[in-house]
Amino acid sequence: MPYVKRPPTAEPLVKLWDRKAQKYGLHHTVYSVNGDQYTGEWMDNKKHGKGKQVWKRAGIVYDGDWRCGKRDGFGTLSRMDPETKEYTRVYVGSWRNDKKEVCLQDSQAVLMEAQAYFTEDDEKSAEITESVHKQYSP
Repeated sequence: MPYVKRPPTAEPLVKLWDRKAQKYGLHHTVYSVNGDQYTGEWMDNKKHGKGKQVWKRAGIVYDGDWRCGKRDGFGTLSRMDPETKEYTRVYVGSWRNDKKEVCLQDSQAVLMEAQAYFTEDDEKSAEITESVHKQYSP
């Protein structure tokens, strides 16, 4: 009588491992080979939601919102000072598509500071106000 092979009933280990490796939802710290680490939320194997990324070699930390693997929303970028070994804030604000975003509110704040600083000399104040407005207006 011939022996009939039946298909395996269990899932192959490779598929099981791949399914377990999928990142979705809240995860603990995920380490890269180069020493970078990310702690936060995931969606479809991409950073998505709140999270903190540490780039070890560059000495930079980003703590904030992520969307589809890119910085997007509100976040804080800090850099390590080589002398004191402490992190200092470099940028706090909005991000869009992994780039810093200058908001209209920021430009208005700079404009108001320039106007308050140069209130004594009207001509100089007008020149500064125009140059700052051109520089920061979208």
